[in-house]
Amino acid sequence: MKTISVCLVLLSAATALFGQVPQLLNYQGRVTAAGTNFHGLGQFKFALVQHTTNLARTATATATVSGGAVTSISVTDGGAGYKAAPAVTITPIPGAPGSGALGVATVAGGAVTGITISNSGQDYVMALVFVDPPPPDYAAVTYWSNDGSSVDGDRPSLAVAVPVADGLFNVILGDPLLGMVTLDPAIFTNSPLWLRLWFSADGTTFQRLSPDQPLTSAPYAMVAAHAMNLLGSVSASALTGTLPPAQLSGTYGRTVNFTNSANTLVGSGAGLTGLNASQLTAGTMPDARLSPNVALLNANQVFTGTNVFASANFLDPAGLLGPGSGSLHVGGYGWGGGPKLIYFGDGDWVYLGENEVDDTMELRAGRFFFKAGDVGIGTTNPATKLEVVGTVTATAFQGADGQPLEIKVDGRRALRLEPGADYQAPNIVAGCSGNYLAPGLYASTIAGGGALGGLLTPDRPNSIRASACTIGGGLYNAIAPGAEQSTVAGGYHNHIGTNSLSVFLGGGQFNIVNDDAPYSTIAGGFGNSVSDNSRLATIGGGEYNEITAPRATIGGGSQNDARGMGSTIGGGFSNYVNGVGSVVVGGAMNAASYPYAVAVGGLSNEANASFSLAAGSNAKAGHPSTFVWADAQGPAFVSTVSNEVSFRAQNGLRIEANKGIHLNGADAPMIVRDFDVFAPSAPSSKAGIGRWGLFMEPFRLTLGIPANDVPGRSFQVAKYSTNGTATQLMLVDQAGNLSTAGTVNGSSDRHGKDAIKSIDPQEILARVTALPISEWSYKSETATRHIGPMAQDFHAAFNVGLDDKHISMVDADGVALAAIQGLNQKLEQALQRREAENLELKRRLAQLEQLVLKPSKNQSTAGNPSKRSTENETP
Repeated sequence: MKTISVCLVLLSAATALFGQVPQLLNYQGRVTAAGTNFHGLGQFKFALVQHTTNLARTATATATVSGGAVTSISVTDGGAGYKAAPAVTITPIPGAPGSGALGVATVAGGAVTGITISNSGQDYVMALVFVDPPPPDYAAVTYWSNDGSSVDGDRPSLAVAVPVADGLFNVILGDPLLGMVTLDPAIFTNSPLWLRLWFSADGTTFQRLSPDQPLTSAPYAMVAAHAMNLLGSVSASALTGTLPPAQLSGTYGRTVNFTNSANTLVGSGAGLTGLNASQLTAGTMPDARLSPNVALLNANQVFTGTNVFASANFLDPAGLLGPGSGSLHVGGYGWGGGPKLIYFGDGDWVYLGENEVDDTMELRAGRFFFKAGDVGIGTTNPATKLEVVGTVTATAFQGADGQPLEIKVDGRRALRLEPGADYQAPNIVAGCSGNYLAPGLYASTIAGGGALGGLLTPDRPNSIRASACTIGGGLYNAIAPGAEQSTVAGGYHNHIGTNSLSVFLGGGQFNIVNDDAPYSTIAGGFGNSVSDNSRLATIGGGEYNEITAPRATIGGGSQNDARGMGSTIGGGFSNYVNGVGSVVVGGAMNAASYPYAVAVGGLSNEANASFSLAAGSNAKAGHPSTFVWADAQGPAFVSTVSNEVSFRAQNGLRIEANKGIHLNGADAPMIVRDFDVFAPSAPSSKAGIGRWGLFMEPFRLTLGIPANDVPGRSFQVAKYSTNGTATQLMLVDQAGNLSTAGTVNGSSDRHGKDAIKSIDPQEILARVTALPISEWSYKSETATRHIGPMAQDFHAAFNVGLDDKHISMVDADGVALAAIQGLNQKLEQALQRREAENLELKRRLAQLEQLVLKPSKNQSTAGNPSKRSTENETP
């Protein structure tokens, strides 16, 4: 596609003709295509327009930073009106490091569609992206086009063929020989005007040339040349053609020479001066033409000393001749039919006029007063300025009815006071002579500012097109029709759109409140905007902030975007709200996208559900009524379920509370670790959360671990050394086995016991002897074998303990000890009995041995050692 550019130069002279001759303006310009001067017959279309709303919009984008480098850039608003790829600037946030990142924009359809990273840079904590604004693209009202078909600044239907030589062309705007509609000088009362052009090399595809070219002083001279409402003189060089007789009537203050011998004078000769008396051949000489020494026939006239008129020459107020005060009839009658009088009233005043009512001038000792019209000096159409040397002091100044009053400095208007429409308060225009108030307004004020352009710079006037509005100053500020009671305090290129009633724009540059956004405010800043239909919106300042919803507020910052009704952004960078009543307090790249969601601040937080809150860094509250706070570890910290509060804090959660943490009385989890979670079929208070933790069950505080579906879990009590090493003190496994590194001490203090009764150890032993003892395994721990009684048998035998499902260690120990005592008693009794029996047996044996072994008297023991030994033993 060829790129076509144009350079237009408004010539210092502009042709301006009268009568039936069409009005013409001579323009010269240059056209280049693809960087080369065009040569040939070009097809042009022309329109004279007045700018209204700037349709161009600056694109915005946000950057993603990872590891100190800018890794990607997302376009949040492509903007509008781009003709070519704009420059992209990547900067760190104020006070933070980062440098070297570069981006390249791509444009399609007048919008920025993407930004590619050409250099990722380094050391960034967060990066801000600024896209250069597009060239202005104004909506416009058309006042003239070459074929009369353009309406709202759009392209005319027909083209004009204009020769172009080496890029240069010259065209006469309004030339009927080129098939153009002639220029009406009245259109130049609509200041400022711009020339809009379209060009085609082949007459098929037309391209609008940018930018529009401002019209400077030359075309406006056409209006002056017509002298439709001209005050002052017109140069004779500006007059051509034949003037009709009606245009020559009147009184002339200087000599008029008619050199044509065929000229004749026809009339009464009234007003003729300098005529030699020898040329009078007929008629009666008026008394006024006679010498003062010639006495008239009227009586009581004295021509020496003071002239005295007798009272008989006066008309009294009733119009009758008589003495006393009254009027001197100087001859003729006024427009009302009454005599032209000089009226002498009682006192120190005199009136001149018709009768004493329709007087035109009043003379008093302290006042000189013209009732209507200008102060004329040397002209029948008063317009000559009155120069006064010294100080002018007056208690009042009354201008002509219905006419504006202008004060000029160096020949240019510096102040204009004009009547308000419908007899309302007047309008005031000060500053640049190009400052503009539309017709039909009242109570509007341009206090100053504005500037006229030159050959290479456009006009930058301030303009108001609605009543009761104010522009304090600055350049190129504008208030559109229907924006009554609005104010632009100053600044540059600030704009209030159509029907945006009672808007305040404090200053700054390129700030705009668009159409139908009444009661909105932009306090200042750069490039801030309130979009159409965004009533009651407020932007405190900053740059490139935008509101596109009613009742929204942006306090300041940069590139913030409020799109939810009643939403608020306190400040920061690249924050976004899109929910009704949603809030981003500050920070950077935070978002609150659902009704009544809040992102408190920080970086890259998102409150993406109703009534949610996100804070910290990269916190994502994506479920209704959730609170998510995240530290700056980096990865997103995301909510998991509605009505949840989530914290991520790498160094822990610290709470100082003298009365601890209070929970309500519900039987519900208290503190859990989200690992080995409950199934969805679990009660709602447990479904989806971890089984590790502290739970409040009905009347029981429970320390929980997962069941055997995830084996190898246990509860441990340990002691930690300073280096973090854990030493197990106690362990409870999933089978309920308790292992300890020391002893388990149950209370057995006599002072803690009641209803103490003695037991019969022999009876306990008997019951133990009768108690079935088995080998078995727990169902939850089938690999481990145990030996012992069943709790039911134990409870039936001894009727002790909590129930028949458990065997208390103290009961088992007591039964065992009692059985040992009973067994010991039984053994002691058996031993005592057997000892007595043994003694008795020994005694009886001894007696028996004595009987058996005692020798008879007839037997000799000599020579028999065995007998001697036996006899020596003690029985």
